[in-house]
Amino acid sequence: MVSWGFAIAGALFGLAGCAPAVLLLEGVLRERVRAEVGWGLAAVAVSFVALSAAVVAVRLLSPDDTLAFGTSMAGTFLAVWALESLRASRDVCGATRGRKEG
Repeated sequence: MVSWGFAIAGALFGLAGCAPAVLLLEGVLRERVRAEVGWGLAAVAVSFVALSAAVVAVRLLSPDDTLAFGTSMAGTFLAVWALESLRASRDVCGATRGRKEG
C-alpha cells in the first residue's frame, strides 16, 4: 500500500533538491549571475548530497516507505528539470531567432 505521507514528502524533497540549480539557472537566464562551471558543480553537489541524505534517512527510519518516497522525489526532480530545460531552450532559441548566421 502506498504511503501518501511519504510520497508527498518525497515530492517536497524533490522540489527542494532542484532549488540550488534552478535558482542558478534563473539567475543566468535573467543575466543577474554569470554562468560559471564552478557554480554549476556546486549546485549539483548540494542537490546530490541533500537528496541522497534524504533517501538514506527514509531507508533507515521506515524501510517500507522508501519506494514511495524515492519515486516521488525522483519524479518531481525530473519533472521540474524537464520544465526548466524547455524554458531555457525557448529562451535561447528566442534570443537567436532574429540574428542571421554567417
